[in-house]
Amino acid sequence: MREELSRSTVVGGVRVDAAIQQVEDELSKWQCNKYTHITRAVQMLEQKVIKLETIFSRPAQDCPVPVAVVFVYFHLDTSTGALTYQFEEENVQHEVSGQSLAPGMYECWLDRIIGDKLQVRQLHDLATSFEQTRLVPPPHIEEAEVTVEDASGPHAPGHVAADVAAVPSAGAGVPVAPAEDPAVELDLSTLLANIFDAADEENELELRHKEVADLLYATPLGLTDWDIKLLLTRATEFETGRIEYQPFVSAAPEIIEGLRQRRSAFESRKVADAAPVTMEAIELCFGEEIEEVARTMREAFGQHDPASQGTLTRHEFRSCLMSKM
Repeated sequence: MREELSRSTVVGGVRVDAAIQQVEDELSKWQCNKYTHITRAVQMLEQKVIKLETIFSRPAQDCPVPVAVVFVYFHLDTSTGALTYQFEEENVQHEVSGQSLAPGMYECWLDRIIGDKLQVRQLHDLATSFEQTRLVPPPHIEEAEVTVEDASGPHAPGHVAADVAAVPSAGAGVPVAPAEDPAVELDLSTLLANIFDAADEENELELRHKEVADLLYATPLGLTDWDIKLLLTRATEFETGRIEYQPFVSAAPEIIEGLRQRRSAFESRKVADAAPVTMEAIELCFGEEIEEVARTMREAFGQHDPASQGTLTRHEFRSCLMSKM
């Protein structure tokens, strides 16, 4: 897994997270709405240039693992503030607020690169054996047809004849899903272990916080968005921003069950047509406590942010919270 620069690293007086935000501000103007992307800082050059890369992909519901992606490489010169970029390995260097593509052409440029890659793949498939296992489409499942006999038929009126034994012939080409065997179902711990191991392609036993979050959101755990966020707080994150996922996976089933029971109890306490609680009522009841917590946390955050930049890494933020528990 490719190493990244820590977001708290300062290069030439510019923090890495500020450089990432500058790139994201530029990307917001590209209007590439049908693409998803991720930006990360990957290298520091000559103690003054931050190299970043943005990966564009276009996953689909029936193909969640994109077959082709586009890399855009950005260089931020912290001494001059100049931000330049190039698509893939092209020789043309584009400059933000300078010589670059015309507005509205960025998505077409990405489409062209993706199209070229897909044409090459048709002639010569470069996918690894691991990637091939992720590109197999899910089987098409059709329910067995249930027919209702006519009242004048051989059966009594109202009887339903379901031909559960009838399976389409091989020539029909329509696979039928086999009956599920409860004994084959994986328990939650094994399921999570398999998912996280598959994501850890280089067997480092660590994943980035965002990767862990994405895997949890993509796994049907029966949890709400807030419950998944609570689950993530139980993962021990290193200062590097990575999570050693094996202890987390081992403890996750018990935590998930507790979250489900907590959510069920909360739903059962809901009262129909309950009066909404206003912010004025909350401030009246808990205003002093809220102000005291805010004051305490401002002091804790200030110790980790002596330059008063107003930003902390997730590890620093969590350390501040845990220090006051």
